[in-house]
Amino acid sequence: MGKLEELEKKRESLKMEIIKIGNMRRGSVSQQFVPVQHKGEKMPILKGPYYVYTAKQKGKSIGKHLKVGPELEKYRREVNNYHRFQQLIRELVSVNEKICELSPLPRENDKSEIEELKKKPLSKSRKKS
Repeated sequence: MGKLEELEKKRESLKMEIIKIGNMRRGSVSQQFVPVQHKGEKMPILKGPYYVYTAKQKGKSIGKHLKVGPELEKYRREVNNYHRFQQLIRELVSVNEKICELSPLPRENDKSEIEELKKKPLSKSRKKS
C-alpha cells in the first residue's frame, strides 16, 4: 500500500471516529473550594469541593454549579467529547493537507480551456478572525 492510500485510509478512520463522538459542549468543568473562617481559628478551612461548569456564550462567561453524580459526569463527558472532537479535526486537517500534497495534478486541459482559466479572476479568500 502506497503512502497516499495509507493517508486516505487514515482520513476515513478519523471520519469514523468523529461520527462516533456523542453529545459535546464547549467549556470546562472545574473543582472549587471556598475558604470558611471559623471563630477562634487563625486559618480558614476549605469547604468543598464544589464543581462548576464554565463556558463563553456570546462573548460572556457563564457558570453553572453542578451536582455531584449524574449531572457532573454528564458535563465532564460532554466537555471531554468536545476536546476529543477538536483533536480529531486537527488530525483530519493535517492528514488531508498531506493527501493534497501527494495527489497528482489533473491532466493539462487543451489550450482554449487554459486561456479561459487565465481570464477568470481568483475569488478572494476570506480570513476568519
